[in-house]
Amino acid sequence: MSASSKSLVNFILHSNLFVMAVVTSLLLYTYVSAGIPIYWHYLFFVAGGTLGMYSFHRLVGALLFVQPPKPPRFLWVEKHSWSVVLILGIACAMLVYSLSQLIFTAFLWYSLPALALSVAYIVPLRMAGKKFRLRDIPFVKVFVIGATVTWLVYILPLHLAQFSVDQYKAIWVFVFVIALTLPFDMRDKEVDAKAGLKTFATVLGFRFTQTLVVVLLLACSAWSCFHDFGFQELFMAPLLSMPFIFMLHPKSSELYFSFAIEGCLALPLLLHLYFNA
Repeated sequence: MSASSKSLVNFILHSNLFVMAVVTSLLLYTYVSAGIPIYWHYLFFVAGGTLGMYSFHRLVGALLFVQPPKPPRFLWVEKHSWSVVLILGIACAMLVYSLSQLIFTAFLWYSLPALALSVAYIVPLRMAGKKFRLRDIPFVKVFVIGATVTWLVYILPLHLAQFSVDQYKAIWVFVFVIALTLPFDMRDKEVDAKAGLKTFATVLGFRFTQTLVVVLLLACSAWSCFHDFGFQELFMAPLLSMPFIFMLHPKSSELYFSFAIEGCLALPLLLHLYFNA
């Protein structure tokens, strides 16, 4: 890979543009699979919120929480801090624009649970003289991300469109997101252990957490069969994600985690488009 190509890949990866794209793809999947028009203002809100939350979390982590030796993603943020600040500004502009269009809808009240979780997850508060974030609670990280993403990309857009929510499909989204979040506990095992955080990976170890991910993905496929969503993609997406999980090992690169594992979040949309071409 040439130096310029490597720089571009690192920018897409560490600037959080890629995670913004894959999370937004889950929202697009909700729209196209339900056959409802895309609510572009809300899509801008989710894209901007994802970009802003991850950028802010990465910036706060790099400057305040993560101790040397720091992983490559935090070193990149330190070296390109002004680029991250610029991206954060763009994300804020997207949020301001979308909120200006959504402020007088039911969106404001429905969005409060996800906004509260997101802020509590990344903003350090002082308790008993110590800095504290919601993610510091043992094992809570994957559940906060799973609940927030499920609410924003599936439940809330259907509420706004006045469509009924399939509770079984909501559970599928929740478990699928958790299954693809757990590998990042595995990636951050050493960093979290050094910080004294209890995650599935720090407690169970790399291999047991990897097995748990496989079990959750199999459960997603089985769930789609037993409850007959009628969507082939919900059966296939977890199965197609599993080879990437099997290939994980403690020395897997951040590039692999972000593009291969996070990229699996786009499978429902891609498979839906394929099966309905």
